[in-house]
Amino acid sequence: DATSVIRMMLDQFAAETSQIDWSYPQSQGLSEYDVLKLASIVEKESNADSMPTIASVFYNRLNSERPYLESDATTAYEVGHDPTPEDVHANTPYSTYTNSGLPPTPICNPSLAAILAVCSPDETDYMFFFTKADGSHAFSVTYDEHQATFN
Repeated sequence: DATSVIRMMLDQFAAETSQIDWSYPQSQGLSEYDVLKLASIVEKESNADSMPTIASVFYNRLNSERPYLESDATTAYEVGHDPTPEDVHANTPYSTYTNSGLPPTPICNPSLAAILAVCSPDETDYMFFFTKADGSHAFSVTYDEHQATFN
């Protein structure tokens, strides 16, 4: 029955995450559920090689004077397609352009690698990233540097 399936899933999650050190996200004021929300965004915005650096960008944004994640992936989850500029700036629960902090729920089932990246992010000053056509990322500290990645 459904209760048994849910119990099996929760037991599997507990087994796979039992060795994780949650102290870094906790020091940033995040609960385990918040870690899953952030890890789900990292999952959608990155690849295995870039997850710890992408996680650092999102932490840097959350800890900035303007704590907006500005993730297109959260809006894509809500609208069901690649979002337009109007979509990402709409005042909706999953717009991380108009709402500071984390979205109300995870936007996917994050991998263990994404959870680990959020629990142990790279230490960077990066505030921006751009996903290139080949799937790699360009990182930058300032908005001007970020804009230069498009040229």
